[in-house]
Amino acid sequence: MRRTSRHLAPYLFISPFVLSFLVFYVYPIISGIELSLTDQLGFGESNFVGAANYLRVLTDSRFWKSISNVALLFFFGSLASIVTLAIAMAHVINAPEIGRLRRPFTTILFAPNVTSVIVIGIIFSFLLKTDGGAINEFLGLFGIEPVQWLRDPRWAIPSLIILVVWRYLGVNTLYVLAGLQAIPTSLYEAADIEGARGFQKFFRITLPLLGPIMEFIIFQAAIGTFAVFGEPFVLVGGAGTQNSMLFPTFYLYDTSINRMRFGYAAAMAFVLATIILVITIIQRRLFRSSEE
Repeated sequence: MRRTSRHLAPYLFISPFVLSFLVFYVYPIISGIELSLTDQLGFGESNFVGAANYLRVLTDSRFWKSISNVALLFFFGSLASIVTLAIAMAHVINAPEIGRLRRPFTTILFAPNVTSVIVIGIIFSFLLKTDGGAINEFLGLFGIEPVQWLRDPRWAIPSLIILVVWRYLGVNTLYVLAGLQAIPTSLYEAADIEGARGFQKFFRITLPLLGPIMEFIIFQAAIGTFAVFGEPFVLVGGAGTQNSMLFPTFYLYDTSINRMRFGYAAAMAFVLATIILVITIIQRRLFRSSEE
């Protein structure tokens, strides 16, 4: 009996995790796959339709519009704006001249990241108002006509980029700052002895050694961009004019909750998951090749 209990003990200890994994992960995935192969509409009866929902997703213009909005927000908001500014600001804060001011700076930079997305959305909806908005009032001082930030499809993504940069620039600056402080100063001292200039030290020492941090930041930005929901929902109430602020999460919400097309929404979710998986694999390979 003692030998049997000893053999069973490890399985008893891991059984809570195994059961929770099966109930909350495996079962929903299997059920989701079954649901995506049906024409389930609401809570009525459903019929098996095979891959019809997946083929419909691949030809859905609204779905690909949401993906293109993700690409625009990621490349121009996360990469071109947040990553570039985060590296610049981290260098400024890491300078020896900052000294004791570094801690207050880091506190201020982190504050937007812990602020409620609803509060941020409401504040920026007032800032970006066409008539009387603070940003248009400021532009008016230079004789610039009011911009329809939230109504004109051309300015929808730029207005969202302003919000995203304000919210996530600080926390990404702290990530880069942590990476900079982990780089040994002896490397820079050796580079000075060799006569290396500032930009040479940045591209040959700083940037390569920031590789793991940059991979983490870009991965977080990619996943976060696909998960954008609250910001456009508060700003424009959903997809915006001509789907200018339509993102996959809202399209899933609208398809499943509002229209109750559960089968089609399930297929869309699995297509979206596949796209994210492919992007993650490509990103990992790019960073590995750059490290090598």
